[in-house]
Amino acid sequence: MLRSYRYRLAFRLAALGILAASATPAHAETDIREFHELTRRGFLGVDLGRSEDGQPQITGLHPKGGAARADVRVGDEILAVNGQKVDFGLSLGIALQPLRAGSELMLTLRRGDETVESAVTLRPLGFEKPDDLDVIYDVVPNGDTKLRCFVTKPLVGSSLPAIFFIQGLSCNSVEEPVEDPSTVLDLLHQLTLRGFVTMRTEKSGVGDSEGESCFEIGFHDEVKGFQNAFDKLLSYDFVDPDNVFVFGHSMGGTMAPIVAADRPVRGIVVFGTAVTKWGDYLAENSLRQGRLSGADLAELETRVGEEARFHRLVLDDGKSPAEIVTLHPELEAVANSQYPDGAHSFTRSVRFFRELNAFDVAGAWSRIDVPVLALCGEFDYATSPAEHEAIAEIVNAAHPGRATWKELPRTFHAFNERATLKEAIEAPWAGPLQTAVADEIVHFVRANLSTNE
Repeated sequence: MLRSYRYRLAFRLAALGILAASATPAHAETDIREFHELTRRGFLGVDLGRSEDGQPQITGLHPKGGAARADVRVGDEILAVNGQKVDFGLSLGIALQPLRAGSELMLTLRRGDETVESAVTLRPLGFEKPDDLDVIYDVVPNGDTKLRCFVTKPLVGSSLPAIFFIQGLSCNSVEEPVEDPSTVLDLLHQLTLRGFVTMRTEKSGVGDSEGESCFEIGFHDEVKGFQNAFDKLLSYDFVDPDNVFVFGHSMGGTMAPIVAADRPVRGIVVFGTAVTKWGDYLAENSLRQGRLSGADLAELETRVGEEARFHRLVLDDGKSPAEIVTLHPELEAVANSQYPDGAHSFTRSVRFFRELNAFDVAGAWSRIDVPVLALCGEFDYATSPAEHEAIAEIVNAAHPGRATWKELPRTFHAFNERATLKEAIEAPWAGPLQTAVADEIVHFVRANLSTNE
């Protein structure tokens, strides 16, 4: 579900056009419902690269962003945000994520040999406005807070089947007001163009959403947000409540059987996920990716053994990374690689991973009694076919004939097409949407609609 390399995924890939014929002309709309309840997310409007010193360096400015209206230039390195030092990693996300439109921030910039202070007022981000489907911006009540959600629907039709999407581990926004959406959003759009409503929801503290920072929230609280969003999906008058499916990607596939439990779910699709206990998954993933990278096998076994020992101390014994280093100095290098800031791994908190590691994922799947399709990509080295086969076996052991699994050729983790494993390793996030993913999901959903019984 993850790569060992820690960087923010930025999917800006070419979209494929799969158009659905409509009997009557219709005009696409972006419907902003209850928008006043949430303050719009801020738009700094910069493209970033990594400088030689490891700082975020501005490589481009967007004319509608806040930076373009301030003393900010291409080539500047960002040293601090509101006095908080940042680097090209999690610290920058932590500094910027809570900021909303209208927020004023002070950027400390390195410009050549000078250090410059620049005041920036964040502009509101634009909206998704595709030409061939409708988008609804709405709000999900989530305890004492609210989450932003996005619904895509065909231009015509009523009482439509719906697919509830659960994204992966990242704290990145799932909103993409861009002309060339990621393969993830491209896939959801293709599902809508084939007749299905889709819904996706921001995590706590992400985008317009209120609540505890995604970087700090626990696994169970995050799942609760998705459960509340699923319930919201059932309330729309254009959705057929008897034909709602859950689609979990990566970590979303781990959450899928929990969200689906005790809810009127017609079926579940997962892609690029795992059923193995989190600590064991990390060891397996590290071995798999180390072998693919050509690492010395003896050194790899030693390193993975040290990582497994470290994760047992964190996840099972409740030790903090700092405590582990004090007690076991020989694990300092492992601690620094797994938790670079001492508190977060893959941008998420120790709390999140402890709750995840303690959760019985296999048990959750054994209680699922609806059709299940577990998909994986041929070149998705963030997981393995064995994980998806295991999901099908667990479901079928409890409810025979309910689950199937399938490996899709020439496919990587982001639903993107890669011609070879070498290409996937060298440029994993590039390439267009693998349309076979949409084909398999559509076939599964149509085969399991309630009208077919």
